[in-house]
Amino acid sequence: MQQAPTIKGLFVKTHIAAVKHKRGEQGVKILEKLFGKPLAFGNWENVPVEEEVRLIHYALHIWSDEEIVSKYLEYEAGRFHFRNFLTTPLAKTIIKRFGANFKLIMMLASKIARKVFLGIEVSSENIDLHKVKIIIKNSAYPLEHFSGFFEAWLSYVGLVGMVRAVKTNTHLFEYTIIWKTADQKKLDKS
Repeated sequence: MQQAPTIKGLFVKTHIAAVKHKRGEQGVKILEKLFGKPLAFGNWENVPVEEEVRLIHYALHIWSDEEIVSKYLEYEAGRFHFRNFLTTPLAKTIIKRFGANFKLIMMLASKIARKVFLGIEVSSENIDLHKVKIIIKNSAYPLEHFSGFFEAWLSYVGLVGMVRAVKTNTHLFEYTIIWKTADQKKLDKS
């Protein structure tokens, strides 16, 4: 039997911090009430991903200035997750070391994921110059979550692109990420 996927508490705490930063202590109290238990996570505590997903949903609704339409909730939750990930020491190290080299970062996805998750396997396939496939096994996230996460990363590094998400079985997701360079953007305009 596969291990239930977990994420380190340090990454879960970023969602709480985002609410606190935007909505103050009152926002955190609302989040805790909705979540139904204390928001006390140790940095290295293994938090079930299912709990993190629930927390992200509540945090995103409190944090957001606009109502999130339910059909876009999972995608927006992934984008929110990425914004919060950027505040972590791991993300800062990745950005400092690799900057906007999106492809290299995606090819290192398995190494990055091992620092964040237990029970989730991530691998990368180099498909083309501007195309990578990320395969996530034993994911407890909804399919569209990482579509939003990866598209937010593309945007963050200044690339125009898209993510095609496919659920190949219950807990095996494939994300094909395609992007354009600055030169290709100029060609598209002529």
